[in-house]
Amino acid sequence: MNKLATPYEASEAPVWFITGCSTGFGLELARQAIERGYRTVVTARDLAKLQGFAASDRVLMLKLDVTQPDQIAAAVQAAEARFGGIDVLVNNAGIGYFAAIEEGDAAEVRKMFEVNVFGLTAMIQAALPGMRQRRRGCIVNLSSLAGVRGMPALGQYNATKFAVEGLSEALRREVEPLGIQVMVVNPSGFRTDWAGRSANESEHPIEDYLATAGKVRLAVRASSGKQPGDPVRAVKAIVEAVASGKLPHHLLLGNDAFEGAMAKVDELRQDFMAGEAVARGADFPRATAFRASTAPACSWALRRATSRRRCSTWWPTASPSAAPWAATGATCPMCTQAHRPLATTRARSRDGLQGKLSSARPPSSPQSSPKTGPSVSPPQCTGSTHEHLHQRRSSPCSLRLPVSAATPPRLVCRPGVHGHGFGCRAGRGDALGVRR
Repeated sequence: MNKLATPYEASEAPVWFITGCSTGFGLELARQAIERGYRTVVTARDLAKLQGFAASDRVLMLKLDVTQPDQIAAAVQAAEARFGGIDVLVNNAGIGYFAAIEEGDAAEVRKMFEVNVFGLTAMIQAALPGMRQRRRGCIVNLSSLAGVRGMPALGQYNATKFAVEGLSEALRREVEPLGIQVMVVNPSGFRTDWAGRSANESEHPIEDYLATAGKVRLAVRASSGKQPGDPVRAVKAIVEAVASGKLPHHLLLGNDAFEGAMAKVDELRQDFMAGEAVARGADFPRATAFRASTAPACSWALRRATSRRRCSTWWPTASPSAAPWAATGATCPMCTQAHRPLATTRARSRDGLQGKLSSARPPSSPQSSPKTGPSVSPPQCTGSTHEHLHQRRSSPCSLRLPVSAATPPRLVCRPGVHGHGFGCRAGRGDALGVRR
């Protein structure tokens, strides 16, 4: 018998609580859980529809409508009293509704939200106290490909499944530190009753939407019972994912689910990248004060040392203490590689640069220390990355600063401030500043 995870005793079968077991995935989930010897709570709004199941010492059959809070509380209490707790909660109960957004009937839409979102939420809230107390448990929320990408005629259904996705992601971040795992299941078309009697549709179709929502509605209805997905294989994948002890955050089921989800990821990436400049430009500029002892300057030798290991980041500083990892051969904070110590090469190059930098320093700049090198005014950053082209000649600029994962420095090179020897074109300290 498969174990869920190491916290469970080998002699004790896990307890599965499954909603919506009268048809579809819920029916098959109950069957496979019982076949594996799991202690199973089988629920449905109408117990007469649970044909093929019989109550036993490992099977508890309960009447449950997830839109009724009193029934939810009673069912969870009965399961915990009978089996000592719930190890796996499967929120499978759900209904569909087909209509263009404008065609949607408010009562039907609210009914769908009550089942798909509020009922699911209420089940989680009822089961979590026991899971928290035992510091273990799994919550499996049945979503859909419709929870990843929107489709005509499914707009309101999309809204319920997108809600499940967002709720599940937040829930996972809240309960994982407590030993509770959360998995969202995203199936595409499977041969269940979802596209049949489990889904209502608008009674007042609008002619303007016949080519979009109307076409999809007809196609979905016509595919009922002919979908490519096999519920038995899908449920087996769900059960095995839970039994592995390490649940994925999302479990895509079906070729259409995988291809559709990946296409959505590509669409999002393309859309987001096209608006990167607008997104980054919407924040207030934030000034960061630099102390003279840590203000960036130039060290051609430091650049040479780091580039030997193909590190694209270097610390332009005249002070050895500002980049201890480069001086000692420790791990580079930017590329996690150990760089070769600079030894005397850096010292010779730095000494050669000090005269040039000192002569360029404005009168108001703090005086340099012979041990730490010249102090310079903070450089000015206004670009989008840490490596840019010159404004004047469009030639490659070698000015680089360490990039913060949270707030990358934004640099730009001012014309006429480069070329101070040793092949380095990093801007002179008196003409640069830093702004994050």
